[in-house]
Amino acid sequence: MDLPPELEKIRQVLVWIGVAEQLLVTRLNRAIAGVNLPFAQFVMLNHVRAFAEEGHKIGRLASAFETGQPGISKTVARLVEKGFLRAEPDPQDGRSRLHYLTEAGATAHGEALARIAPDAALIFEDWSAGDIDELHRLIFKLKSWLDDNREMRAKKKSPQRHRGTEKI
Repeated sequence: MDLPPELEKIRQVLVWIGVAEQLLVTRLNRAIAGVNLPFAQFVMLNHVRAFAEEGHKIGRLASAFETGQPGISKTVARLVEKGFLRAEPDPQDGRSRLHYLTEAGATAHGEALARIAPDAALIFEDWSAGDIDELHRLIFKLKSWLDDNREMRAKKKSPQRHRGTEKI
């Protein structure tokens, strides 16, 4: 199916974002391999560290990551087991637990960032500061729109029927 040029370019952008994500995840996993922190756990620590003062419930984390609670529970359990997160009973709801970053978790996260830094520098060494600023601005714009419109979906267009092709 041929797309109009403006949609073809958007399709290409989305494909390239996906390809770049896969290549970047593979590269980052290799960089942080010695920290005993797989990428999914690193991303979880990134999130928890960004909101370090707040306790994190499994349901809220699942919502933030737009994934199921079983997967989040497994990742959080591994981080608790490693001592990178601590779990405390929720004082407002005794059935659930709040998860917090530990000093060991902050250290592991910092070590992972230190291992990522040389590759990050390499990736962008030929970029101007203006290019990086522009990429930062555009990715933030895309991330913000996606975050603010999580439930918004485009209306599906019904297939167009050409006159005389309908079955009687």
